[in-house]
Amino acid sequence: MRNIYEMGDIHDVHEIHSSRMRKHWRWLTRILGATVFFILGAIASGIIGNFGSNLLTWLWGLFATSIATNIWPWIITIIVLVVCLSAASYWRWQAWLLNHALGTMSNLVQLDDSLLRLS
Repeated sequence: MRNIYEMGDIHDVHEIHSSRMRKHWRWLTRILGATVFFILGAIASGIIGNFGSNLLTWLWGLFATSIATNIWPWIITIIVLVVCLSAASYWRWQAWLLNHALGTMSNLVQLDDSLLRLS
């Protein structure tokens, strides 16, 4: 960068000064923008967090009242849920096992075919 005193033209001095001012304004707007977005994020987080806390408290009250009224529907629901999840995991494991067996059989057939070509 050239020294201001070495420049002969006033337009050069004005250009350097305005570029410095633009850099300062960019820096200042970035800081102000980040501060505004941080504050807005904190406000939104507080509102969402407060709503979630109130919703959870309300749902817990409903749940406790429902259990106190009659527990048998909850016991039946838990048993059905456990049975369904167990069946789904068994079917997934069986599909994986059959896929693995099919892949192994395919590899054996390919190996046998390549051994027959060698002889």
